[in-house]
Amino acid sequence: MGRHYSPKSFFRHVPNAMLKQYFDKAGVLTEHDFSGVPEAKIELIYKAWLSLPDALQRKTERDFKEIDALACEGGIKAIIDEARRQGGNIAEILSQKEGFHEKVFWVFLERPEYWARQCLLSC
Repeated sequence: MGRHYSPKSFFRHVPNAMLKQYFDKAGVLTEHDFSGVPEAKIELIYKAWLSLPDALQRKTERDFKEIDALACEGGIKAIIDEARRQGGNIAEILSQKEGFHEKVFWVFLERPEYWARQCLLSC
């Protein structure tokens, strides 16, 4: 049985700097400064996210659910395998990241070419 996703839990598991990078890349919540928000103290980030229009909230949540679904040992293995299949090697880079969520979110943001939808079947 898979783990239960919730936005608050997701926000607690990923570094605030990565959330900021995601929001900046998506062009949303750019007016907010999350740099002073302590890690895992996500209430301000959560409230800002809730303020998004429904369509944007659904789109970001789809991304977050995919990231969350791959944040496990099988997901990391699938991503590394996909990178190798494409001639890349990201195992060493991922080993420097803390936790499954940070590893997977980093791939989503920095190496989208290794983000294979079929990887979602790995966890």
